[in-house]
Amino acid sequence: MNAQIETRTLLVCIACGKEVEAGCACGVDYVPKTVRAAEAIKANPEKSDRMIAKELGVDQKTVWNARTEQVRNDSSPEKRIGLDGKKQAAKKKRPESEPASDPIRTNLSKPEKNAAKEKAEASGTNLSSIVSDTVRAYIADEPIDPTTLSKTAQEKLAAFERQLRRRLEAEFEERARAKANDLIERLSMPRLREIQADAARVINARKGVFKQDDYNKILRCLHPDGSPTIAQKNEAFRLWYDAKLVLLSAKDDPRQYSSLPTLEELRAAAKQRAMAK
Repeated sequence: MNAQIETRTLLVCIACGKEVEAGCACGVDYVPKTVRAAEAIKANPEKSDRMIAKELGVDQKTVWNARTEQVRNDSSPEKRIGLDGKKQAAKKKRPESEPASDPIRTNLSKPEKNAAKEKAEASGTNLSSIVSDTVRAYIADEPIDPTTLSKTAQEKLAAFERQLRRRLEAEFEERARAKANDLIERLSMPRLREIQADAARVINARKGVFKQDDYNKILRCLHPDGSPTIAQKNEAFRLWYDAKLVLLSAKDDPRQYSSLPTLEELRAAAKQRAMAK
């Protein structure tokens, strides 16, 4: 039994020259699926995109893209045949100059649309004018009643208000901190620097009341765990008493000193001592 040898065909890209082995050996040129879809639409324009996609084994979006080119050229038929064999009206492409659907009107809930429609019919105006009034009210910063919005719109509005409140609080805190720092720098810091300079001069000029050894003597006697001798206590008492003059104010330790004797008083005292001898 002779084995059948199948010959494969190489496909070559005309742009980069890359070679790919074909999936069959038919020898017929390969055609992109977009071209096949365009030819199928041209041959049967009345068929729907879904039907053509199923027949060609391609994605429906591929057929839709090919159909779009024909819609631009106004070559699309009025009706198409669907998979069920029934004719249905073809969807017309919206002109490029025509604006998209109004997002505000689209976001309105059904009760809101009905209320707006009733209001329009009662006032003799159309729905678009009412929506325009709503937009103008929002731009003019007029009060908006959240209860008139849909549930989704209310949730988005609440989230936006929370974000706005946090941002405003952060900006206010930053401005307040900057203002406070500026006031401190201008009003308080000069006086504080002056006080610090005076304190530094006092510290540098101090001479001290006790020497280190005398201070340690008093400290040993005052220590709760110490047992000073009588001599140590007497020395500490003397040092502390002698420092009374510099430790207390003039009001708490007033001192009165007698005046020096005159020359006549000194001569009279010397004469009395001489007579006593």
